Amino acid sequence: MTVGTKAEVTVKALSVDVSEYESLAQPIIAQITENLTRQTDRFSAYAAERARSRSQNGASGLADPITAATPPYPYWDMIMYGPFQIPGGGASGPFAPSKVVRAGEQAFMIGVVWRNPAPISWIAGPSAATLTAPLDFQITFPTFNLTTGSAGPALASFAFKPGLPFITAFVVPLTPLSATPPPQGNPYLYEVNMIADVTGPIAGLPFAGYSTWVVDPDFEPPFLALPAVSPSLQHDVPARLLVYTA
Repeated sequence: MTVGTKAEVTVKALSVDVSEYESLAQPIIAQITENLTRQTDRFSAYAAERARSRSQNGASGLADPITAATPPYPYWDMIMYGPFQIPGGGASGPFAPSKVVRAGEQAFMIGVVWRNPAPISWIAGPSAATLTAPLDFQITFPTFNLTTGSAGPALASFAFKPGLPFITAFVVPLTPLSATPPPQGNPYLYEVNMIADVTGPIAGLPFAGYSTWVVDPDFEPPFLALPAVSPSLQHDVPARLLVYTA
């Protein structure tokens, strides 16, 4: 559920055994963490170099004229991965990316909270990860049934203090969706969102947000004259899942 952190996490998942999903999803989480860490290190080094150039040469005197400004500093962000389906209803991986699940089958998503470990100035000073380490985060995964036009069942809810590691990952079972069989011939199309709120311990903190990034791991084969679509990063869309009754 968490990667590289000793944070205490409280989980409510509608009687779903989250631990089973956590152990099965660890290889995926490890790969996600490795990729995000590598990308963070690379971009932070680039941004720090740009910041030093501006400091040494003045705001308009960068040695590299193509990069005319220091990149903006993001404090935090969120991203969802999936859905992934557990093959055979349980045992072991590999896990097939799957946005179409039969009622009763097991599937999950992975949600990630990223907090910037680089200094806020990109060169010196505390990082956003350090400043937000002692805060209380509440992460929820609401769903919406697009077929019926009504709210879907709630998924797992996580309450935690992130601590110093800057990546926290959560396994989100989609069992509450597949446990509600739709009428045969009328599958349910669900949307899943990831929402975060900082609830304390300081009152009035201006921290809340929702994930605008989804990694769709599914491969779409070519259709007629349309090209194939590889697994891709999607922006400003929720994750979608279709549940059908065989």
